[in-house]
Amino acid sequence: MSTLALSVLTLATLLAAPPAWSQTILHYDFDQTGTSVSSDGTSNAPLTLRNSAGTATDLHSADARGVSGRAGDRSFQNTGASDHGSAASAATNGFRADQPDDAAIDGLATFTLSGWFKTGDWTGLSGKTPRLVENHDGANGFNLQFLSGSAGDLKLEIDSTSAPAPLEASSGTTGLYAGKSTWIFFAVRYDGTSSTGNVDFYRGFRNDAEAAELGAASAAVELVASSSLGCTTCTLDRGVVGDDGSGLVIGNRDELGRPFDGFIDDVRIDAGLTIPATLESYRQGALATDPISIEWSSSTTVATTVADQNQNTITVNELSAIDYDATSGRFWGVSDKSGRLLELDVDFDSDGAIVGAASIDAVVVANVSDYEGIALPAGAQSVFVSDEASPPQIREFDLSDGSLLQSLAIPSVFASSRANLRFESLSRSYDETEMVAAVQQALTVDGPSGTSTTIPTVVRMLRQVVAGTSVTPAEQYAYVVEPLHATPLGGDGSSLSEIEHLPDGRLLGIERSESSNETLIRIFEIVRVGATDVSQGAAATGLIGQSYTPVEKTLLFADLLGKLEGFAVGPQLPDGRLVALAVEDNSGSGPNVLHSFVIDVPEPGLGALLTAGVLALGLRHSSAGPRRKVRENR
Repeated sequence: MSTLALSVLTLATLLAAPPAWSQTILHYDFDQTGTSVSSDGTSNAPLTLRNSAGTATDLHSADARGVSGRAGDRSFQNTGASDHGSAASAATNGFRADQPDDAAIDGLATFTLSGWFKTGDWTGLSGKTPRLVENHDGANGFNLQFLSGSAGDLKLEIDSTSAPAPLEASSGTTGLYAGKSTWIFFAVRYDGTSSTGNVDFYRGFRNDAEAAELGAASAAVELVASSSLGCTTCTLDRGVVGDDGSGLVIGNRDELGRPFDGFIDDVRIDAGLTIPATLESYRQGALATDPISIEWSSSTTVATTVADQNQNTITVNELSAIDYDATSGRFWGVSDKSGRLLELDVDFDSDGAIVGAASIDAVVVANVSDYEGIALPAGAQSVFVSDEASPPQIREFDLSDGSLLQSLAIPSVFASSRANLRFESLSRSYDETEMVAAVQQALTVDGPSGTSTTIPTVVRMLRQVVAGTSVTPAEQYAYVVEPLHATPLGGDGSSLSEIEHLPDGRLLGIERSESSNETLIRIFEIVRVGATDVSQGAAATGLIGQSYTPVEKTLLFADLLGKLEGFAVGPQLPDGRLVALAVEDNSGSGPNVLHSFVIDVPEPGLGALLTAGVLALGLRHSSAGPRRKVRENR
């Protein structure tokens, strides 16, 4: 499959992000056909597409007319109006998508609106105030519209009976969103808990060429304006936006008469202030071929005290990696420094939320070291564990008694790894043909460590060929980690903390960026096709000064979470999605912390499989597929 090159967010944009939690309440991708549009957010309230008379009508675009342009991608084609906004004729000014009042989006103190739009008549926007998103009953609520007097700027209006109305903030009057027949990504954040600078406007594009037409340096999401709600005599701390009795309307207003004449796609309403890195993942996710989507679902804790194979009560904490055994339906984690493996029994509901978690037992293994990665072969009779010793090692242990079975051969270049930044990642493919390991930050012969906000650290990946019990070194690849997202530095800085295989052979990379105030987690899809095998030639002994092509990566998820160390794809949910479990390093204090994620992996076509190098698909550790440790919602 083809992938999108990741555009690195500017430091200024990232530093503008407050440490706030956000969650998608409503998300409409408009990819279906028919008169209804489903939501895959925490609220599943559907939209109804309507013509000007209010009759339910299929207003989906033709196939491949969505923002990505790929087959299967549609959009909301709201082009039935004769013109934008107030200039539309009375007979055509009612086209819209709407839903009844949704309590999930009423009463929000902070929220983020995002999506894509395209119009062929951007000069006609001035003075006509067409609406993009509105949830408003005339006295309470919000609406996002185009600013009167500017051919292509956005205005957010907040109304509440608790304060003078309306309060307004705009992106200016320079036409920041004025692109004729060009898809433009928009995002607007409102912080009702702040009295100044409480509205931020973001913009992005499909590619750099389209971005250049509007004077942007790149397609990546960037902060283009920050404003305060336009009130000089009243407090700007609006608090909760008043509960409104009106429904949500996209592409018009509740009273009608303000249609947006164009295409709208991939609309989200998030509770909270969505950070720029997450907005960038929204932008890239809407454009990817065979896109993978990843969403955080839940978190919980489990006890650190458990019995080992000798029935001794021991403590297992500082979990640094995790893997899934589909045969038993359980997970295995590895402790950072104690040489202990922990078996976990975790149950999920049908939406991927953790509904039960328990520490079952433990295995103490020989050769105690600084263990960081774990990979279970089929049947889980043994386990491979990577470490951060000097030089770094990968060993196989018997899971019944913890005895050492073998130590793998590791290329000598890895002896130049930095202390405590060695083999952090280890993953085994579902078809049992390869394992992939990676160091946490660059080898000393490959480049700088991950402590800079501008210069990335380049880590070295090691592919190993698996044939029965034999595991031998093969290709090596360079992986460019994103620079540290904010200062001051905290923990290890910016690192590759985990690699994980998906059932179709694709790879995920989990990056962790630690400042002293927060930890940003980014999850990428990794594509090795076209990357240089740096185990050959001059690059084999160091990347500094050499010419090479790193693996490509596409951002799938980004948010402020804890110090995630391990990530494992687990059972399949009833709707076909996969649930993943991540572990935090608790630094030796408190319970072990678990996070669940939901992964939607569309069925790739033959071309995508060949590009990914996948000839035989399977479900790891069990020919019958992943055992479902899932409880139906009641």
